[in-house]
Amino acid sequence: YTYGEDDPVISDRIAERVLRHQRQRGRSYRSTGELAEVIKAVKRWSFPLDGPRPGKYMNQVNPAKKTLNGIRVFLNREL
Repeated sequence: YTYGEDDPVISDRIAERVLRHQRQRGRSYRSTGELAEVIKAVKRWSFPLDGPRPGKYMNQVNPAKKTLNGIRVFLNREL
C-alpha cells in the first residue's frame, strides 16, 4: 500500500456499493455527504464499531475520509 490505500477487498466493496446505491436511486450523488454515508456503511460493516473487539475505524473521526481524499487526488490528478 504505497500511498496508504484501503485493503483491496474493502476498496472493491466500496466501489460496488457506491455504484449499486447510485443505480438504485436512479441519479448521481448530490453531495459528498451522501457519498460519505455509503462509504462509512461499507467500512463499518467490514470493521464493526461495536462488539467484543472494536473495529479498525472506531477512533477515526470519519471512516470515509481516506476514501474521499483518494477520489479527490485521482480526479485532480495530484500524483
